[in-house]
Amino acid sequence: MSSNGMDRSKLSKSMLRKAPEMQALANRIDKAMPYRFPRGYMEWNELRALVAMQMVSIAHSGVVKKLSSMDDQAGYFNAHRYSLWAVQQAPIYCLSKEVFHAMLNTTINEEIIKNLKISLPTMMLLFPDNSLRSSEAAVDHLVIHTSDLRYPENSTGKNFGHEVKYLSQEKKTIIHCTTVDQNSITWLAGIGIEDGKVNYDKSNRLGVFTVDKDDDEFLDIIRQIALMTYIILQSNPEMIGEVAESEIPKTVGKGFTPQQKGKYIKPRIIRVPNNKKAKVESPTTREGSHSSKRTHWRKAHYRNIQSKDGQPKLVYVRVAIINPQ
Repeated sequence: MSSNGMDRSKLSKSMLRKAPEMQALANRIDKAMPYRFPRGYMEWNELRALVAMQMVSIAHSGVVKKLSSMDDQAGYFNAHRYSLWAVQQAPIYCLSKEVFHAMLNTTINEEIIKNLKISLPTMMLLFPDNSLRSSEAAVDHLVIHTSDLRYPENSTGKNFGHEVKYLSQEKKTIIHCTTVDQNSITWLAGIGIEDGKVNYDKSNRLGVFTVDKDDDEFLDIIRQIALMTYIILQSNPEMIGEVAESEIPKTVGKGFTPQQKGKYIKPRIIRVPNNKKAKVESPTTREGSHSSKRTHWRKAHYRNIQSKDGQPKLVYVRVAIINPQ
């Protein structure tokens, strides 16, 4: 965890005005990846500026030395992972509100991790507006990168005149989840996987600030979201869909002109399939043969199961009233 304590949107705009190199890089990123995001998510204009800031910072040896001297692992890994996402031109996925909230209500069965296959080393997730907060501010996106000792080439890249080098690691497989919240505070969570077993990095000193209980709970949430996203990509392809043209605003912030259809690219979206949409069930509905001792809401969530070949799978369980009186 590290911070400069300034509104992220104001900071990015200020940095772009003061640093022509950063502005030029943001423009090159936009030309290569002319994204437009659906309503209800952060704007691409702000995200590309944030990415450019991270790339420029890690490109300067003086900044890297400063981060190292501060023992700011969060700041250093954050800049590295954002840069990897950019130079690899890795994909972006939006999480729908239903999927996002169901993820928060799900308990991961670590047994299914044994057969988890990481087919996409680097990606970005976008969260619905005002759906997730750190202990400090709103969080609207997450960069995920999985580094594997067997495939170091997946953790390097060159693009936009920048080279991102491989960082050494101790665990066989490490999933890094990192983000910058709207208060410009950097968050980093690690998941180590060795011989099918998960080991969470619970260090309380990942950056220049000490991680307290509330911070740790937030980091657990983003770890869980990362793991569940990988399970969905592996075994629930029916949940991956296209963003409709009607969901894309005609204009996106100041400085942009209306975009013609096909002149931009859209992120993919992870949704509950139409035939499994969450519905509030009637008070007369009872599910299964087990009854609860009291009436209560069962929140929408995912149930972890394994198929006969041991592959992980998520089953969406709808919201319902259990044991109505």
